[in-house]
Amino acid sequence: MATTFDKVTHGISHTLHDAGERIVDFKDDAARDLGKRVNTLGVMMKKHPLIAIGIGVGAGYLLARIIHR
Repeated sequence: MATTFDKVTHGISHTLHDAGERIVDFKDDAARDLGKRVNTLGVMMKKHPLIAIGIGVGAGYLLARIIHR
């Protein structure tokens, strides 16, 4: 016969297991989406290298100005 303590610990264990599965699913979805975005960015950089360089230089300049303060 299961005690109240056993029922509570089983419920908590089950809830934590479900939460862990949802976190893993979220991580997998995020990694897959990020991979697609990185590939898209790489294609854009190959098609428009000067624009990509300009964006990089501009972002670097702004970051340097912010950090210098």
